[in-house]
Amino acid sequence: MAQEVVVEYWHPYGPPFDATQEETARLFNERYKGRIRVEVKAVPDLYEKLPAAIAAGVGPDAAHVTGIARVIEYADEGLIQPLDPLLARHAEWNPQDMFPGFYQSYRYNGQLYGLPMSAQPTSLVWSKQAFLEAGLDPERGPESQLELETYIRRLTRKNPDNTLARLGFLNTMWGGMTNFAYHWGASLFDKADNRITVTDEPAVEAFEWMVNLYDSYGGAGAVSQFVSNFKSNVSSGVFTHLYSDPLYAGTQGMATYSHYHYYVAHTNAPDWEFGFGKIPPLGQPTAQAKAPIVHTDGEAVMDGANHPYEAALFIHFKTLDPVAQRETIQNSAHPSASISVNRKVTFEGGPEWYPTGLWMQNFEVLEQARPWPETPIVNDITREFNAAYSRALQGSMAPRPSLEQAQQVLEAQLAERKAQE
Repeated sequence: MAQEVVVEYWHPYGPPFDATQEETARLFNERYKGRIRVEVKAVPDLYEKLPAAIAAGVGPDAAHVTGIARVIEYADEGLIQPLDPLLARHAEWNPQDMFPGFYQSYRYNGQLYGLPMSAQPTSLVWSKQAFLEAGLDPERGPESQLELETYIRRLTRKNPDNTLARLGFLNTMWGGMTNFAYHWGASLFDKADNRITVTDEPAVEAFEWMVNLYDSYGGAGAVSQFVSNFKSNVSSGVFTHLYSDPLYAGTQGMATYSHYHYYVAHTNAPDWEFGFGKIPPLGQPTAQAKAPIVHTDGEAVMDGANHPYEAALFIHFKTLDPVAQRETIQNSAHPSASISVNRKVTFEGGPEWYPTGLWMQNFEVLEQARPWPETPIVNDITREFNAAYSRALQGSMAPRPSLEQAQQVLEAQLAERKAQE
């Protein structure tokens, strides 16, 4: 009888998320009992330890890699293995079953380096209470940029001293300004020409629109002051990424949400009534599609893995198998990157607290989601892009010059990268 193969898997999570990692391993171990056993290890400082462990030859077989940009960086540095030859041996592997943007985002130089742990869509969400107070239909959101701007004006209210009493809209989705600019048709990198494109018109338009919005509120300082009022009284126990969200209190009209916001709202403010819809088309017509940027974390097989094929089986099970995904979906409405798994949930129904209409909308959004820029300096691009946004928002530079400065910095970094190759 063949000896049982032991796969070591690392992740960075503590309670309560570590329990999900353990449960997935348990389900996998049941399926492959006597043949493969996964041992899970929580490593809080994972991304400090992982490169050193791999270099020393004592790294894990597989690991959770937070952020697509990090997966691309690790692939470029040779820290993780291509999955194509490993998954080609697995009968259940079907790349056509993955949402295209997610599959493309994990490809680098023609090879697949990771699998998406989940597929996280975005949407426009609104407070029904705020809509009713503003005389708006609480069951219908804005469907165009003009309507969005009209709703913002009607929802925004100021106190007698001109401080903000209610914000009409804030962009609070994961990915910040990068994601928001994608909804305008921005593309930060042209792979065909290997060219930085952060100064293209859609990005400039997105910056200018957001700066004008903040100016209408009284500036970035006024918004920060308003948001700070809600750090301690939104809802007890609320997760960090919603700790300053005034939507629950009805003092913000609309926001851009990722899927996890709905789970947090359900667990922390179950009586909060909200509406949802797609983010309306923004900006001028563009050749580039207007859709959110792919949002997910990844799973990868490490360079030097003792059991790379078995590790690939585990991360495939963890990310795309309906058995492994069932608990995650039912507990937190966390969509899968698998089209078939999401279609199954669409027909059978997800968690009872999660609106069926929202799940179906998520499916449409995920089909359209755009991949990250395929370049080893993707982290640099997003960092400089967001720095340019901060300068523009704070008023230290106008949007276009601020983006031009980012363009110059990134072009120099890309040239340096080419020289090293």
